[in-house]
Amino acid sequence: LVPSSTMLGVTSHITTDVAATPLLWAAPLGIYLATFICAFARRSTVPLAWIDRMFPGIVLAVIPLLFLRGALPVGALLGAHYGVLALIALLCHGALARSRPAPDQLTAFFGWISLGGALGGVFNALVAPRVFDSTLEYPLMLAAAALLRPAPHRLRRPDRIDWLMLGCMIVVLYLAARIVRWQGHADQLASVIPVYGIPAAICFMLRRRTLPFATGVLVLVVGFGWFTDRAAGTLLFAE
Repeated sequence: LVPSSTMLGVTSHITTDVAATPLLWAAPLGIYLATFICAFARRSTVPLAWIDRMFPGIVLAVIPLLFLRGALPVGALLGAHYGVLALIALLCHGALARSRPAPDQLTAFFGWISLGGALGGVFNALVAPRVFDSTLEYPLMLAAAALLRPAPHRLRRPDRIDWLMLGCMIVVLYLAARIVRWQGHADQLASVIPVYGIPAAICFMLRRRTLPFATGVLVLVVGFGWFTDRAAGTLLFAE
């Protein structure tokens, strides 16, 4: 479900918010299918441990690009979104491939995979347009993918320090956004550093705990999206 929804979310975001260019929709579909082939090949070459180490930094770097659409060239934005789609699809498809059951259960296994892909399409095509007024399904899938990371440390239960750091991240994000807006600098691209950079650094420190990190990604998506929306659209299309 998560790679399917991410593929559709990236397609919608790129074609509506980045560049309304014909055939751009074909690249996310090709990436999705290619990662599926790589993961389920007879000799899978998907390095899940390596992907898991890269995942936190790449996801945290992509989140502000969802809202700063005019801050980078179109080519750089396309590369970033295509790259995070490939990373999420490899992560999820690789985990699925490693959980393949015995041959007598493969029919049910691939049936459930097909159902998950269909549910991802239903969520993006039918549910999201009625619930959200933007392509919010894409950033939500970033948090969902963070929650599904098949990493060894996911078995370690979060402690009080993790939740305390998460609370500090929320407070810093809120106070930084308020201070930047109070000083009248919400229309400057440099305001991204205090409003997003510091909370993102705290979130990165939580990368070894699955649930706190996924919660932090969700907070960053909602909080930074709120800040850019409150900036009256100036920061969204900074030149």
